[in-house]
Amino acid sequence: MKASILAKATAVGEAPTEAGVSEVLYGQGYMTFLWETPRGHLCLAQAPDSGASDVRMCGDPTGALPKPGSVVTPVFGPGTAPEGWMVVLFVEHSHRVASVRFRDAEVDWKLVRTLAPGSTGRDVYYVPLPDAPTGDLDVTFEVAGQQATERLHLE
Repeated sequence: MKASILAKATAVGEAPTEAGVSEVLYGQGYMTFLWETPRGHLCLAQAPDSGASDVRMCGDPTGALPKPGSVVTPVFGPGTAPEGWMVVLFVEHSHRVASVRFRDAEVDWKLVRTLAPGSTGRDVYYVPLPDAPTGDLDVTFEVAGQQATERLHLE
């Protein structure tokens, strides 16, 4: 399945760089992958193990800029995921995520990779959401021994 996803991406000029492909999720009948392309794009692909279909999103990560004074910005999503919904976030590399809360409830999150310096050098986090992605997403991070929280309002 992974080979099929990458073959389709390569056919449209979105092949991975030498940094390779990061496995975001695998199991429970679905796979989710993320990679950077030589064109400077970031791609996220999801597919069922059956190979019946796949969804690929690619975009220029340099265009996903945080609001002034912020270090967190959504890059993909909110959107559908294998078991509900998801959002993919960029966080400045010097800031380490400590926790994520959605509508005041702790949710899982995963550091996927750090992007190449030429395409922002930011960290990419994948956050699965338990239900419809409307509400506040609070990202608590550590920087220089201090904790801070940023709130994103998802609609």
